[in-house]
Amino acid sequence: MSYVAISYAIVSLLSEITELLAVYSKEPAELLKYPCATVSSISHQNVPNDTAANRRCYSHIIRLYYKLDSANDAEGILRSIADLVIDKLESHVSLNDTCDYSTPSKGIWRSAEREVPVKVVEITIDAYKRINR
Repeated sequence: MSYVAISYAIVSLLSEITELLAVYSKEPAELLKYPCATVSSISHQNVPNDTAANRRCYSHIIRLYYKLDSANDAEGILRSIADLVIDKLESHVSLNDTCDYSTPSKGIWRSAEREVPVKVVEITIDAYKRINR
């Protein structure tokens, strides 16, 4: 288990969601298609599990973007896509066997400026694994 393996697994799972027109493995300088998703690593933490191992948690953030300048209901569309993302992650809790289990732990909604004004939902996913010392 590592940042690379977990990020790759998340991108792979999100790429299966047809409503997302692009999935990026990092936060690119320019988003080319909307709605889209980006996956970024944000932190990790080791907690003693027992005398032989730690329980490690890798946290990633998934950002879902939709243009506000569109005639469509950006927030409504993002709500539907966020539900699809959460359902996909919860139905693949081992993130393609890269961790023991994972959970999409929280979401934050906001407006932002990219190439155009966008609505964003940031979903944090925590992936846990017992790591032998």
